[in-house]
Amino acid sequence: MFDVRSPTSPLFLVLLGASLLFIVFAWYGLFWARLPNMRTSLRGARIAGFLSVISLLLVLLSFQQYYQSLEFFGTIYAIASGLIFLLAITLAERIPD
Repeated sequence: MFDVRSPTSPLFLVLLGASLLFIVFAWYGLFWARLPNMRTSLRGARIAGFLSVISLLLVLLSFQQYYQSLEFFGTIYAIASGLIFLLAITLAERIPD
C-alpha cells in the first residue's frame, strides 16, 4: 500500500521533508543553541536539538521499515517521531533560562 521505493511517492517526499526539518532543528539546537523563528532559552534549544536527533533516527528507521514492506512498524515509528518532535518544540518554549 505505502511505497518509498519511488522518489515521486508522497510517502517518500513526506519522510524526506521530515528528515530535512529534523536535521535543521538538530543542527541549530545542538550547535548554535537557538531554534529558527523561535524564542527559546539555551538549555531549551539544546534539549530540542537532542530530541530532534531522536526524531530523525526514528524517521530513518521508519523509512527502513517501509522499504522492507513492514508498513505497521513504519507507521508506528513515523507517529512516534512526530510526537517526539512536537514534544521537543513544546519543551523548547517552556524551559526557562
